[in-house]
Amino acid sequence: MIRSFLTLTCSITLLHLHAQVPANGRRIGYLMNTAEDGNVGAALGLAEAACVEGAHKTILWSAVQPAIGTWDAGQLMALDMLNLQSAVQSVPRSLQIAVTNTARNEVPAELNGYPYDHPAMVAAFQVFLDTLFAHIPDMPLVYLNIGMESDIMWGGDAVQYQRFGAFLAQVIPHAKQRYQALHGTDLSVGTTMTWAGLTNPVSATLCQGLNAPLDHISLTYYGVVFGFTVKPPAQVIADFDALMALYPGTKPVMVQECGYPTSPFNASSEALQSAFISAMFTAWDNHWTRIPYLSVSMLTDVDSTTALDLAAYYGLTTTPYVEFHRTLGLRTWPGSGALKPAYGTLLCELRVRGFCTTTCTASLPEGPDTDEPPFHLILDRTAGTVSVQVERGPVRRVSVHAVDGRMVARGRSGEPLSIEGLSPGVHVLHVEGLGARRFVLD
Repeated sequence: MIRSFLTLTCSITLLHLHAQVPANGRRIGYLMNTAEDGNVGAALGLAEAACVEGAHKTILWSAVQPAIGTWDAGQLMALDMLNLQSAVQSVPRSLQIAVTNTARNEVPAELNGYPYDHPAMVAAFQVFLDTLFAHIPDMPLVYLNIGMESDIMWGGDAVQYQRFGAFLAQVIPHAKQRYQALHGTDLSVGTTMTWAGLTNPVSATLCQGLNAPLDHISLTYYGVVFGFTVKPPAQVIADFDALMALYPGTKPVMVQECGYPTSPFNASSEALQSAFISAMFTAWDNHWTRIPYLSVSMLTDVDSTTALDLAAYYGLTTTPYVEFHRTLGLRTWPGSGALKPAYGTLLCELRVRGFCTTTCTASLPEGPDTDEPPFHLILDRTAGTVSVQVERGPVRRVSVHAVDGRMVARGRSGEPLSIEGLSPGVHVLHVEGLGARRFVLD
């Protein structure tokens, strides 16, 4: 087993960490993707230093089984490798099987268009489960989810929720039986929805009905609004309060993916991501008895090509959406990756709660805990300039970016930057270390 623990010095004050609740058996996991150098050991080391007790893995049913009776040899080999890794890493997986995957169904070709509860669909998936578990016999699971962010595709279509519920009722006992035979323990099984789907009046009742017979509630949470600009970091606290109010009781809530982008095109920054991590732990503390597991998505940014491919897959190729996918990591993409401030904040939040013994260092966002970046943007259309007034601290580097990502102007806070010649539309102004804001030219 490769180990690469980090030993750092904690310089963060408890005033920034709010009132902490001890770990109390809670577990944290990560989507442990590698940096550009492909160093798996380094990725594992960063996760281990951050108290990893779970690693997230998503499997597309159609990728493993493109057609009935046809299995992808490369996908099966990847499952075999995953099983070998599990045998030596002692890190259980949270496993997502994408029968649905946000914007589309991922089923064998012959089953496209079939109702979810059609006997052929059920029978084929049971065979798929037999094959899956045959290739991962040594891989312990935190939980299993079947279906990914289905609410985005179904909206308020009650028939789809009902049919998928009938499908789950038939395949979940099969999954539990297979896992029990291999590991001698029960398996918690659910389905994944978005936070918005679980709380939106259009779909909340339908999601509640679908989740009622399942072992746990599972969700993805990303701190963005429509258009993929970020929410204020502290909004995660109110959002989790709203979720729990709709799902009272004792049923566990698994946060399968939780993340926050850092791109200026999402009106974000590394400082805001760091603040989000702290707020995320406060939200978790408030509901620690209900949330046994939270997975951070993700460990590392991805390259632009991967981000574009993901955006194309989901059918939305706007720059903010591409940048959302590209910049969710706790470290950057090029080379071996540079740690973002959020990683240090994460270590400190874990340490003070006793998740593990890792020490920490963190540079928290400068300025007061506010919903807006601590600077003022002054747009002078008559003069054709934009300038920034920083509330406090040193002079900062400032850059203006067009919607396609090009830097079109740069300078320093306190001095006007020419925007003459910029085309009408939305532009982004980024201030070093403080975040970003959008402005519109008519």
